[in-house]
Amino acid sequence: MLRLMLKEILAEKKISQSELARRSKVHRRTIRRYCNDPYHKARTDILGKLATALKIEAAQLLQTVLPNDAHHQERSRPDL
Repeated sequence: MLRLMLKEILAEKKISQSELARRSKVHRRTIRRYCNDPYHKARTDILGKLATALKIEAAQLLQTVLPNDAHHQERSRPDL
């Protein structure tokens, strides 16, 4: 299972979702969805645009997670 690391990368680089949307020409709603749901199925073309805008490799946006770990992380997340 893959987990998107977008939210963490944005925080590390001190870039807002709106700024990334502007740089990547990806709709802010899509970026927000990827940040709020790191297990959302992401399109490879969009990952490429985001990676280019962030000046990283697309693979850096992804983290491999074991299914049991993903379930634990989702259940331990506070309700929004």
